[in-house]
Amino acid sequence: MNGFTWSGAPGDGVNAFILDDPPDWNSPFEVTAQLPTSMELALNGLEARSQLGDTLRLSVKYSVTLEGEAASLLRIAMAALNVQPVLCPLWPAAVAPGATPLIASEWYLPYDIDNGELPIIPASALAAQTINCYPLMVGKLQKIADPQMLAQDVLTLTFEFVENSASTILTWPAFAPATSVAAANGPRPIWPWRADWAIAPKGGAAEVQIESQQIGQGRVLSDAYYNQTGRRRSVQNFTLTDTDIWDLLSFFAQVGNLTENFWLPTELDMGIGLVNDANAGDATITVQPDSIPGEDFIDDFFFILDDLDSRQLVKLTGGSGSPLVMNISPALANAFAATETRITPAMLARLDETKITVSFAAADVATVQLHFKEVPMELAGASAETIGTTMGPLVMRAWLYVFTVKYPGATQTWYFTSFERQLTDASENNYLPQPFENEPITETATIERQSVSIKSRNFTGNPLALMVPFDLEWPLLIQIYEADVAVNAVSNLRCYFNGEVTRCETDGPFLTATAQSLNSLFDRQIPRRLFQNGCNWILFESKCGIVQSAWTWTGTLTGYNADTLTLTIGSVASANAAALAAHFFAGGFLTVGAGTAQQYRMIVDSTAVGGGSLQLVLATPFNAIPANGSVVTFFPACDGIVTTCKNKFNNYQNFGGFPFIPAANPSMFQTTEAAYGGGKK
Repeated sequence: MNGFTWSGAPGDGVNAFILDDPPDWNSPFEVTAQLPTSMELALNGLEARSQLGDTLRLSVKYSVTLEGEAASLLRIAMAALNVQPVLCPLWPAAVAPGATPLIASEWYLPYDIDNGELPIIPASALAAQTINCYPLMVGKLQKIADPQMLAQDVLTLTFEFVENSASTILTWPAFAPATSVAAANGPRPIWPWRADWAIAPKGGAAEVQIESQQIGQGRVLSDAYYNQTGRRRSVQNFTLTDTDIWDLLSFFAQVGNLTENFWLPTELDMGIGLVNDANAGDATITVQPDSIPGEDFIDDFFFILDDLDSRQLVKLTGGSGSPLVMNISPALANAFAATETRITPAMLARLDETKITVSFAAADVATVQLHFKEVPMELAGASAETIGTTMGPLVMRAWLYVFTVKYPGATQTWYFTSFERQLTDASENNYLPQPFENEPITETATIERQSVSIKSRNFTGNPLALMVPFDLEWPLLIQIYEADVAVNAVSNLRCYFNGEVTRCETDGPFLTATAQSLNSLFDRQIPRRLFQNGCNWILFESKCGIVQSAWTWTGTLTGYNADTLTLTIGSVASANAAALAAHFFAGGFLTVGAGTAQQYRMIVDSTAVGGGSLQLVLATPFNAIPANGSVVTFFPACDGIVTTCKNKFNNYQNFGGFPFIPAANPSMFQTTEAAYGGGKK
């Protein structure tokens, strides 16, 4: 393990460490792959599964044995390592000189026993190498390795590495397994690998979904059970060699972890065999002994014929006679010899785990244990459900977070996603990948009101950071969407939350915010319109009548005093000819910068203009101090007093206070008792 300066993506001059000691093959080299997924399970066994990412996330565990100088260098490197990136070669995936890599990376480590480690190279330099090269993963150590001394100058330790890069991603070989009989979502692939019978497969028993609760003190549990088909589980072990190892990881990515379904041989014996050789084109096969699964299973009973050269999935549609003639669909595509063919039941299944671990005994031999689960309701779909939309494998999804601050006459919007890469919607809004997630959205007693907790890590441009310390001068609004993903595009946006960020707490660099819907409506303490002497209208709103563009000034920043929050503005210009006396812009606001760097600030006070320049005093400091020469756009304010409306804006005809509103509430009137003359009758 050596330290060096890594002059490559994700940044030049980044200090990094490389795990340049090859594994000790006396112990396994383990590669674990996983994909983020989401699954919802109904009481009737119906499943809805979706990917939340489409690139494998790898972790590696392996041991090394070092002696002499290598052991000393490791101690030095381990002492210096803290937050620097760690580069780990995928040691079983060596690229021989002149060969095309099965596992492609942006960076490679040239290495051999005689020459040791050479400087890492980009993929473009791979063809010129004369020794084996190894694809590099970028990440960090999952935990600090604990070396154990075997002798005075010999030690052993185990590295546990996890990928932690959004740019350097391994590319897996293209692998297309053969497809077969169609299920509800079209022709499905057959699981391409045969189980290793050194460890017998498990499975066959079926399960159903039952919810049981203890209600009261009785002896009998209260159960909830819905009509459903039993689902089998299967556990199988595989020993893979050469390219089959990498094809398995490629297939794992293609099926989206546990998302997609496929046809799986259960590897259990049906207890029957072919009487005669079966020929290509046959729609029947003859078997002994004269038994067939119960008639109840015929409609949905599938099995596989396997002679170790070819396999075919067929559906049992009926049978009769002795020996038993079984009707199958589709007809056989290949011939199967009676003495070499095994018949095993098959089921439409998915992987039943969120990650898989491949254990390499050598660079070209690996074992893996996999768990599968049957998905019988996806054979033909379900009533009132749509495969691919409401059940079964769904499209890949992403969460989108849109933050908005509505300044007077302008709106600033931030677009983020928790997905692994940048996404773009139909309106060409770009959602930047940043660390965001939200807790379940909850509703209060009033069904229209929702609240949600949002978690994030602080980063430059994070709008939640405006609340710590509090720099917001207008409300921070948030919308949370779920959307369908196709490569880098999102569509079918569904808004699950629309509200205002009301609070944000920090734990070091980590932010936890609370947002509520309809916050200004439910928490407002005073009416929106008052019967008063002051004006009810907000400057620049439609009822005010003042057009913002006609009351806009620009200037160039010539100085900023961070202690007094005072800007000096030169080259002040506007199409408006109003005299800029002292305090003219007090209560107004300014904007400087553009895009994600644009900042809005309230103006506390201003000086009179003199020589084309003036000074503006801010209410809160800048997040990032703009450079001298930056263009500043600023606007005046209105205090709602009638004299200001008359003298400053010449807008008395639109004044929203007395005398232009009734003296009394028009929805109420005073009653008086009628005066009658005379006395009793």
